[in-house]
Order: sequence, then C-alpha cells, then structure tokens
Amino acid sequence: MMLCLASLPILAQQKNAEKEKEAAQKAMEQCTITLATLIQNKSSDYVISQESTSKNSGVRHIYLRQAINGLEVFGTESSVHFDVTGSVLMEHNKFLNDVQATVKNSSQVIDARAAIVSVANQMGYKISNLNEVKNIGGINKAAVYNKAGISLVNIPIKLMYYYREGLGTQLIWELSIAETTSSDWWNFRVDASNGKIIDKNNWTVSCNIMDGHNEHFHSAEAVNISPAVGPLNKNEIVNNKRETTQTSVFELSPAMVGGYRVYAMPVESPNHGARTLQNNPDNPTASPFGWHDTNGVAGPEFTVTTGNNVDAHKGSARPDGTASLIFDFPIDLNQNPASNTAPYITNLFYWNNIIHDVLYQYGFDEAGGNFQENNYGNGGLGSDSVNANAQASGDCNANFGTPSDGQNPTMNMFLCSNSNPPHDGDLDAGVITHEYCHGVSNRLTGGALNTNCLNNTEQMGEGWSDFYGLLLTIEPGDTGTDARGVGTYLLGQPITGNGVRTKRYSTDFAVNDHTYDDIKSAVVPHGIGEIWATMLWDVTWEIIATDGFNPDVYNGTGGNNVALAIVTEGLKLQPCSPGFVDGRDAILAADQALYGGAHVCAIWEAFARRGLGFSASQGSSSSKTDGTEAFDLPPNFSSLNVIDEVCLSDGIQTGLSGGSPAGGTYSGPGVTDNGNGTTYTFDPAVGGPGLVTVTYMVNDFCTGAPTTLTDDINVTNNPPEIICVGSGLIPMNGSQTSTAGVAIPDGNSTGVTVTMNVTEDVSITDLNVNVNITHSWVGDISVSIKSPSGTTALIIDRPGRISSGFGCSGNNIVATLDDEAANPVEDECESSEPTINGSFSPNNPLSVFDGESTVGVWELKVIDNAGGDSGTLNTWGIEYGYEVTAAVLDVTLDGNGVATVNAEDLLYDIAVECGGYTVLAGSPLTATVTFTCADIGINNVPVQATNDSGAAANCVAMVNVISSGGGGALSCPGNISQGNDTGICGAVVDYTVVSPVGCSGGTLTQTSGLASGSTFPVGTTTNTFEYDDGVNPVQSCSFDITINDTELPILSCPLDQTVIVPTGGLYTLPDYFANGEATVTDNCTDPVTNTTQNPAPGTQLSDGVHTITFTAQDLSGNTATCTFELTVTILVGVDSFDYNSLSLLPNPAKDKVVLVNSQNLQLEKLSIYDIRGRLITTINLENMTSQEDIDVSQLESATYFIMIQGKEGQITKRLIKE
Repeated sequence: MMLCLASLPILAQQKNAEKEKEAAQKAMEQCTITLATLIQNKSSDYVISQESTSKNSGVRHIYLRQAINGLEVFGTESSVHFDVTGSVLMEHNKFLNDVQATVKNSSQVIDARAAIVSVANQMGYKISNLNEVKNIGGINKAAVYNKAGISLVNIPIKLMYYYREGLGTQLIWELSIAETTSSDWWNFRVDASNGKIIDKNNWTVSCNIMDGHNEHFHSAEAVNISPAVGPLNKNEIVNNKRETTQTSVFELSPAMVGGYRVYAMPVESPNHGARTLQNNPDNPTASPFGWHDTNGVAGPEFTVTTGNNVDAHKGSARPDGTASLIFDFPIDLNQNPASNTAPYITNLFYWNNIIHDVLYQYGFDEAGGNFQENNYGNGGLGSDSVNANAQASGDCNANFGTPSDGQNPTMNMFLCSNSNPPHDGDLDAGVITHEYCHGVSNRLTGGALNTNCLNNTEQMGEGWSDFYGLLLTIEPGDTGTDARGVGTYLLGQPITGNGVRTKRYSTDFAVNDHTYDDIKSAVVPHGIGEIWATMLWDVTWEIIATDGFNPDVYNGTGGNNVALAIVTEGLKLQPCSPGFVDGRDAILAADQALYGGAHVCAIWEAFARRGLGFSASQGSSSSKTDGTEAFDLPPNFSSLNVIDEVCLSDGIQTGLSGGSPAGGTYSGPGVTDNGNGTTYTFDPAVGGPGLVTVTYMVNDFCTGAPTTLTDDINVTNNPPEIICVGSGLIPMNGSQTSTAGVAIPDGNSTGVTVTMNVTEDVSITDLNVNVNITHSWVGDISVSIKSPSGTTALIIDRPGRISSGFGCSGNNIVATLDDEAANPVEDECESSEPTINGSFSPNNPLSVFDGESTVGVWELKVIDNAGGDSGTLNTWGIEYGYEVTAAVLDVTLDGNGVATVNAEDLLYDIAVECGGYTVLAGSPLTATVTFTCADIGINNVPVQATNDSGAAANCVAMVNVISSGGGGALSCPGNISQGNDTGICGAVVDYTVVSPVGCSGGTLTQTSGLASGSTFPVGTTTNTFEYDDGVNPVQSCSFDITINDTELPILSCPLDQTVIVPTGGLYTLPDYFANGEATVTDNCTDPVTNTTQNPAPGTQLSDGVHTITFTAQDLSGNTATCTFELTVTILVGVDSFDYNSLSLLPNPAKDKVVLVNSQNLQLEKLSIYDIRGRLITTINLENMTSQEDIDVSQLESATYFIMIQGKEGQITKRLIKE
C-alpha cells in the first residue's frame, strides 16, 4: 500500500542510480491512499488546516495539506467530506507519492524579518520601523509584524514548503501585505534561502467594471440618467418617488436594530424600484444582537454604520442614526453622490448586513468562515467584519480583498463617470452582492484559513458572485427567460443593458447562448465567470420549475432557496483550484447531502443544456482550452442522443443505441427497433438523404411517466472530391505540434531549446509558428525558431519593450506567429489572460523559410531575459503551406498506334465520404479511354466520379498523347530472370517490346511465349515477336523469361513432448513423417519426398531431453529445417517410503477417481500420461491430506499412467478410464 509519507533519507541513499529518474517521476504522481484512511492516525505527514461541520447538511469538512516533518506543503491542498452517516461524500486528494523526494531546496538562510525586507525591496516599498508584534512560534516559526509603513494591516508570516508541478518543492516564507498605495493585497511566497519572490497572488478581486469590459461600452456613451429611469415592462413598473415603510417579520424576534431607508432586497437599484424604510430588517438567527452590536450583550455599541458584520464608511464619515438607530436620509439622484454620502453609505451598510444574514441561513456562518467581529461562541475566528469603503478612489469599478479567517476583508465601492451625475455603486445591490460574494467563494473553497484557492485559470469566482447578486434580487413574477444584466445602474445603463457582461443572463438561448466551450475564447476571469453564472442561473430556474419560487429568502423552500443552498454547500465540497466539472459535481453532491438527491434531474438537465453534460471533460483546471463540452445526461437519465451523421453509402447500420434509460422503443423512417430495449437498426437508404428523425418512447427516469424523445440523424450523400491530371499547382497545408512541458530558466540568457522532428518532406511556401507559454511578465520573453537547414528567425522579442524597460507585464502567451497577421506581436499586451492571445505578425518575417524543406529537426529557443518571473513552454508547433503539381498525363501509343487507359488514371486524387466509387471518362463516358494516332497532342478529357449512392463530381483531365514513332527496327528486351511470387509456382512479369508500328502501319504478332503481365511458370519461357509492314522483309526478335523457384518448403514440426517409459525400458522413436506429426508442403513440389529425421525412426532413446531434427528439400534444392524437444522419463521404483500405500479408487473409473493417502505422505503433484507417455495434465497435491478427488470425466476412454510425486520419492500407477 502506498502510504504517501515523507521518505526516510536512508532509503533515498539506497536507490540505484539507474532508477532515480523513474523514482523522481513516481514521487510526483498522486498518492493512492484515501485521505479518510490517512487522517485516522495522527502524523507529521499532513497538517489539517481547518475542520468544520455544515449545520444544514451535517457534512463534516476536513481541509488539509501534505507535510514534511510537520511543515505543511503549499500546493498539495486537499479535502475530504463526510456525510451524516460518516461515509465519504467527496474527496479531493492532491498528496504526492513521495513529497520529500521532490524537495529541491530545504535550506533556510534568511529569517522572517529578512524575508519581509527582501519583499519590500523587490516591490519598491519604503519600509520603516519593522517590528515583530507577535511571536506565534511552532515548527513553522509563525509571527506577525507591524504595518511598517508598507501595509494597511499587520503582516503575518510563516515558514512552509512550496510544491510546483514540474519544478519540485522548496522551503519558503509565506507573507501578505495590503498595499497602502493601492487596493492590492498581495500574498507572497518567498525563497527561504535567498529572499527572492517566487510568485504572488492578489487577495483583492477587482471586477473591472471596468477596463476588462471596455469592449462592451465606451465613455462616449455616458448619458444623463434621471431618477425616473427604470423598468420598461408592466411587471416592473415602480414609482421611484413613492417611498414607503416596511417592517420585516421573522419567526424569531429581531433585536430591534433600527430603521434604514434603502433600496431594499430584492430591489436592485434606483432603476428597479423605490427606496423604502426598512424597520428591524436584521435576522435574529444570523445577527442575534442586531447590526450595531459587537459585545454580544443586548443594546447597540454604535449608532453609526458600524457593527458586528460590517463597518461602512467614506473615510471617517459614518452616518449617525442617533440612539433610535433611524437611518432615514434624503437623497437627490440628480446631485453628485459625493455631496451627500449618508444615504449611499446607509444603503451599503444595509446590503452588507442583508447578504450576511441571508447567506448565514445557507451555511456561510461562523464555522464556515463568515465575516463577523464577534462569533458569539459559534466557531471560526471572528475579528473579521467587512471594512466597506463607500465612494472609494476610482472610477467605474469595485473590488473585494479576502484574507483568511480572522482578518478583516475590504470592500471598495466606486462612482462611475459614465453618467452625469456619476452613479454610485453603493446603490447597485448587484455590484455590492457581487463583491461581497467574492469573499464568500474565497472563504468557502478550500476552507476559510486558505483563501488562495481561486487563482487558477478556470476558477469561477466571478460566476458565483454574479449568481448571488441575481438570486438576492429575484422578484415575484420574474421568469427564467427574462434578460438580466449585472451592474447596469452603476454603468449608467437602463435595466435592458448588458451591464458588465457580454450577454445578459437568461435561460433563453436567443439572449444568452453560452456553452462550456465558450470558455476557450473567454477573458479570464470575467468571461469564465459569466459562462459559469449562466449555468447556475439555468440550474436555478430548472429547480424553480419543480419547487416553485418563494419570496421568503430566509426560511423558504422554493427553488430559489434550494439553489442558494446547494451552490453554497457546493463551494465547501469542491476542491482547491476548481474547474467547471469540479463545481458541477460539488453541487450534485450538495443536493445529495441536503435533499437526498431530489433535484439531481433538474441539475443535470441545466448543466447538460449548457455543454457541461455527463461526458464533458474538464482537463486541467489551470487551462481554459483543454476541456471538451458534452450535452449528454447520465446513462440512466431520459435522453436520446443518436449518431449525428451517417453516409448514405455506408448501408444498413446495426446495433445503434442512444436512448436512456433502457427499455424503450425506437421508431422512425428506416428505423427498426431490435426488441431488446437497447438497440435499433437504421437503413439510410429508406430515410435519407437529409435529416431523419428518430423517436424513442420510454418511461421518464425522473417522473416515471411515458415520454417521447426525438433526435436527428443527418444522412449525407456528398459527391466525391476529385482533382484531374493537368490541374497544375495545388496549394496544400501541413502541421506538426510538440508538447514540450519544459520550464523556462529564470533570468538565464541561455534559455531552453526544444526540438521537433518533422518527417514530411515538402518545400515551404508559407510558415506559421504556434507557441503556448505560461509565464508571468511576458515582456521578459524572447522566442526564436531554427529550421533543419540552419535558418534562424527571432519571432518574439520582449513584447512591449522598445529599447529599455521591462516590457509587457501581462501573463501568458497563446499565439500564432503569421506574416500575414494584421498586428505585430511586439505591440500586444492585453489586460486579460493570456495577455498575448491570437494571431500576430512575428518580430522578424517567417518568409525566410520559404523554399526550404520541412523534413528534419526544428528547434525552438525560449529565453527569459530578466529575473523575478518564471514560466513554462507548454506546447509549440509549425503550420506550413506547400504546393503539389497535378501534371499533364503523358500517354504513349503502342506499336499499333493505340493506347488505352483506365478512367481512374485520369484523376490525380480522389476522396469519398464513404463507400466506394466508379470513375468514367471520355465522350461518351466509359470505364476506359482509348487514344489513337488521331489524338496525338494535348487532349481535354471529361471525367466523372460517382459514389455508390449516385452523387457525382466532374472535372476535365489534360492528356498528352505521344506517338511511338514509325519505321526502324523491332526490339525485344533482354532476357529476364527473377524469383517466383510468394505462394505460387511462377511469377507475374511485365515487359515492353519496342515496335516500329507507331502510326505508320504494319502488324506486330507474338508467335510464342506469353503476353506481358501474364503469370510465367517456373523454368524458362521463350517469347518471340514478328513485325510485317507488307513491304519490307519480316522482322523478328525473341527473349527468354526465366522464373526460379526460391521459396523454401513449409515444414511443420511436432510440439515439444514428454513421454514416460516403464522402469528399465527405452523409448523407440517413431517415424514422425509417417504418422503425420511432421508435415511438409511446397509451392511447386507436391509431394515433397526428400525428407530426413535425425535421430532416425526406430532409434531407442534413454532418459533425458533429446532434440529431434527434420529436413525437407524440394525439387529446386530449397531446404527447410525444424526441430522439437522430446523429453524421455524412465520411471524409477518406489523408495523406502511406503508409496505403495497410495491407492486410486475406483479403478476402472468413469467420472471421478479418489487418491487415498492413508499414511498422510507428503505429496507434491500427480501427473496423468497417455499410453504413449504424453503428459495430459498435472494436479498440485501440496495441500492434500488423506484423500484427493480427481476429475477424469473429460478424459477419453483409455488406459493412463498416473505418476504420483512426493518429497521423498514417486510411484506410477495404471488407471483405466471407462
């Protein structure tokens, strides 16, 4: 069993050198032991980072990392989740087989203080008065340092290992700094040996409402939006100026928190409805002491917008509700929001608390790592309410920084100058919820103490945030087909706008047609999230369709409540660095844990409709391009997915299926149900060509009611694709790709060189180069390519860098370098990832390779020209154009002035979709075309190719007819001698006789021999020709064709044999040719009589192994040889042990014989031989006691020898089988 524990050093020393490479590869493979088994025993080989139990589902969540001697390894984040029965619900294991074997550097040269100073120097921070404020200690030497003028919060730091795939493991310091000059909150991993920053991730998620979406709106579109701009359909009509008062009602009594005039849930913004005065909106379960408490004692500690869940403010400004806690402030939406901050901050305070209270019901509580100053003894660390900054410095944006549990997250909301006056994100509940829920997804994925789990390419953080914003603003009367934008108010758009996304959210594909494959071209992370939220929105409405909608977001049981519950619980169940399939499977598991799988059908239907069906493949969650979408449901679901396409000429298709569940009936044109509930037969000739609808009738898996499912088969009948001879130059394309997967040395001018051997040999007319590079700060990168001929071109040279500086700071390159591309690669530097993505012209033209051959070894060199950023060359390849010539066909007339060619010979190339084809040519169209002297010169010949189902294609061939001349001498070829064709006593021979007939007349006659192309027999055949022009003397010539038999006889030996001879005897060798055990055949000689056997038949052989050799020679002298081994065993007598006591009963026997071992002798085996001494079978007797049953029912009726072998001797007995 693989225990996945740290290897002992002494074992590493004992490894054989030749096995080190294999061991290193195996060390990095995933561990096979289950985490549920591993955590049963305490060990220094893992560290549990967090353990919690969901109140709603009862699921116990354990998050852990692998460890080396108790020191955790970043990059091995894993989790195991147990349901209420204690069974494993889900497990995500990223432990390595042998983590210690992957360690490249375990040296700690610098201490914690030096690591912080080193980071400050590399980042350009001006550090001052750095002091340790708390020494936590322990094996990881954890500590907390003061802000030191470089961080908005104290700086935590600890020692750990860091594993990176393909690069190994090294000792690092992990620390975080919330920058004082920006909203960035960096989490650094620093080499413990030299202080160099290895990499970093930003805890602040900026939603770029936003420069990442500038393609969707432009500043020139800024408009004056009046306060009355709002709903555009009757169901949404609200008078913005009619402000009302509402009192929230809960089953438990609220803490009399106060009143807030706000755009209350579910009103999304001023464009969606009016402000109302919300009295006592706090939820007593989530906020038992109200929204202004922090000490857990009745009565508020604050009368301003500060409390246990959030501190909302603009700088030091916080609206004061006085002792009555009434936050009722006037608002004028025609004024700049900065001139009257109180109503805006109040709205921000309200929504932060509402989101907290709502999501508390669904599992984002204290144990789950929610945001509270005081956790009231309910688990978690506390001291982490949201620091919500209203009207922060910035434009048309918002962000949220999420540290681990116990540290305060930060929300920054901005104004947006797209409108005049600017709109304030503090009034856009969709944006507030979006930002807040970045904290939710970061805290719940991978555990609240690890907020580094949503940094991979395919992570869906933006999607979860959009989903929560949509869910909390659903209103009664909404439908799934409605079109919902996100952030429309902030951007100054009407509610019909797209907001910050490329498409509005809707279950209607005419509005939003996103499917899983769209992530391949989507912007990271916003485009990825948009597609994920589209799927979650479909899931929500699928469940609402069965469970209904419930406006009680706290205690309801509607489909909207279910969606909130399973998505929130799913966040806890998914792995660190999730992809779409991970997220889907976690939601399915959450439904199982919460509702017993009651909504599995709705969930699968929604995901499958968007391409995340049962067969969808995620690939690596670190890539957005390697997944495969699928639209199928699980095999036991009600679905029909027939074959997409059948070629008409393929004929009847049998054994087709596609309907689920089994047990239904197929029907349709050309469809015959096979009566087994599983398969059908399809005859495309009946149904096609065109679309043929297949019907499947079955009882629905989810409802049990009869249902009718349909799907289409496209029956195709495409004509052949043909090229006639004489068509001239034809452009062609080829390509080859290499998966390199090699690290690019950091700051190393030598770089890394990879090779690729191209086997196709063509002359290049156009060359493109594809590169896929994962690398931060691509301005460091240069790429060159070298052909097999030695020509080199620098195709990428530090993008964005002219003569100095550091170039493009973006990450990753997925590019095609193409001379014909419009934009130079040097000018490309997008804010999205990959920062260089698409087709671009190279730094130097690739036309230098035109005319060179493709064949041979190509080289690609990648250089990282500056230190501080690392990366990997993932894949690269070349695409090349070349030309082939469909030349004019030369046809030479024979001696009689005639030449006949097959119609197919007039085609340079043909491709058919399926089945066979026929080719006709000439006028009229025939299978052959005959040319005569009248056709000498260029001829245009029509050609038609027709597939088996009658679809035809036409082209015109160019044929150059050449005369064979006239007059001169008759000339025969020289004598021809060759071996026979395999398996026959002869050979097919082609030859040419040069005749003076041409187009001058005369007759050529063959007077002896065989025509060219005939099968000539072994021996010599004389061929004679005569030419008579009727005027001159008759000419003649002759030549011999000799066929030699070179094929050996086919000699077959008996198989190796063992024979037994009674004591004192010898074995007499039989004639194996005579008894038919040795056989010989030959292509010419029949029968073969010249055979030998050595030793000769009749030879008497003693005990031992003998080699018997056979030879056979045909009449041409070809000799074949074979051998087999004959083992002769002469029985020995019984030794001093009483083996005579052994008996076989009954004897004779029919079906079974019993070996009786009355003295319990130690026996080893029993062997049965036929009367000729051939071994029939052997039975193991090592475990035999007093008797053993032996089945002889399969033996032929005959006499057999039974040899019983013991540890001290043997005995042979005779058995008669009836």
